[in-house]
Amino acid sequence: MKRFALLLIAIMLLSPIAAQALSIGSWNSWPTVGQKFNDQLTGYLGFNYSSNFPSNNQAISWGLVKLDYNLMKVGEVQTKIGVDCWGSNPYYDSALECSYGASFMPLKNLSVGLDIMLVSFYNNIFLSSTDILPSARVGIDLLF
Repeated sequence: MKRFALLLIAIMLLSPIAAQALSIGSWNSWPTVGQKFNDQLTGYLGFNYSSNFPSNNQAISWGLVKLDYNLMKVGEVQTKIGVDCWGSNPYYDSALECSYGASFMPLKNLSVGLDIMLVSFYNNIFLSSTDILPSARVGIDLLF
């Protein structure tokens, strides 16, 4: 319920600057609010919370900022490049990642996509690492 309330607050804060469209969705299991700024650029804010984090029985919240730049559209598939940055509070870990992806719209107001992480700069209190092609992420958005 806290996630939903925070998403509604974010929507209300972003509404006045809405250029084209708002979306609510999920990216890599992060609840997100998206904002399409123009035909090329879309931004996302995400928030995740765990009241009992498994490794230390501590409440931790994560914040996400993601930007996607649309490249070429091939038929119904939109290709894109992106960058995302996330971190946690209290400090546990953070990352900066670059991605290449594609999305399509099976319905008029539903977008489904896949992002392949090209490079990830990860940092936590124990180690820092750089990974090339570490993972892929799925996203789904309901557009308004």
